[in-house]
Amino acid sequence: PHLTGEVVVDGMLDDWKDIPAISFETLLTPAMRARRLGAADFGVSMRVAWNEKALFVAAEIADQRHSNHYSDGRIEWDDSLTLSLSPMGRKPGCRVVLALGEHGPMSSTTPPGLAIQSSTVRRQFQTIYEAIIPWSALAGFAAIGGETCALGVTANDRDGEIDFLQVNNSGP
Repeated sequence: PHLTGEVVVDGMLDDWKDIPAISFETLLTPAMRARRLGAADFGVSMRVAWNEKALFVAAEIADQRHSNHYSDGRIEWDDSLTLSLSPMGRKPGCRVVLALGEHGPMSSTTPPGLAIQSSTVRRQFQTIYEAIIPWSALAGFAAIGGETCALGVTANDRDGEIDFLQVNNSGP
């Protein structure tokens, strides 16, 4: 939905209450559900909004065992959230990876150096990711009538050396 108010990227989702959540539960295969560590493991829900300046994304991922061992380009190999944006029918797009490592929040962008705002926090058995991605990250794209931008979302959950779950969702 179109965002008319303000969103603060702080790991608190109080300012997202008027944006409907999208559950990824129906995207999990029976095999993925069977590999969960418990009923609350790898539950993914997100909220997406936009205004004339940016795309706003918030995701809550339930995870009984948070894992991220990397601080380099491999941050998405463990628990992380990847956002891929692509203006329909045009290039270039952009890619944002958010993760929480042992030294705090981490992000990676393609192309490198995009001016995004992000927050990744851990509360009990939940990791909360927030990002504001300015439309200027998509060269030549403007959030006006008739323009469409595809958003791909990948949530990653690694609970062990070989136990890795990944769920994807995309669309305009």
